[in-house]
Amino acid sequence: MTTITRFSQQILQLSRLCLCSLFFSSIGANAALVQLESNLSPISVGQDFWLTLNVQDRDSSIISALDLRLFFDSQLARLNTVEFGQFLGGASDSLQDSSIELNQVSVTELSLLGNDTLALLQDIQNPSMDLSLMRFNFTAIEQGQFSISKDYIDLFDGNFIPQDTEMLALSLSILPNSQHVTAPHYMGLFISLIVIGLTARRSQV
Repeated sequence: MTTITRFSQQILQLSRLCLCSLFFSSIGANAALVQLESNLSPISVGQDFWLTLNVQDRDSSIISALDLRLFFDSQLARLNTVEFGQFLGGASDSLQDSSIELNQVSVTELSLLGNDTLALLQDIQNPSMDLSLMRFNFTAIEQGQFSISKDYIDLFDGNFIPQDTEMLALSLSILPNSQHVTAPHYMGLFISLIVIGLTARRSQV
């Protein structure tokens, strides 16, 4: 396949994706459940943590593209990177784009693989298997209740028709870093009194 032909197919696929997103956003099959799962809970200030985007309760449809935007509390955690999974083809066989702003992240991915290849890759005969489509790396910067929720999320099947998708907001506790907790000011006085007492006792012996 020549570079020009491959590029033309990419443009055609992107055009179909945009058209379907505009004109068929109300069409879908059984709703797929999308969840964010953390590798840590609770989290301490200063720690890095990962949130993985998993698709659960799938039907027999493949996922050929995705488009999403998430909001998060940027005062409590900083988003560092977005890493794509392999179920849409990976970096070599999909078009990928991500954009991180102050309190939001936008991600799109369009597979360049055929539907039969995607069906094998995503094991559609085993809908109970979770598909990890991507993960987000954060650093906790302030204690509090960190939350992340969707603005929108669209998953497209092999015909580039949006599927019904449900996604719940995620809330995580960020705790103070115990290594940086300072002792109360009176602890110094207390320790000084102990030292003085021990010194006086030794002098009396």
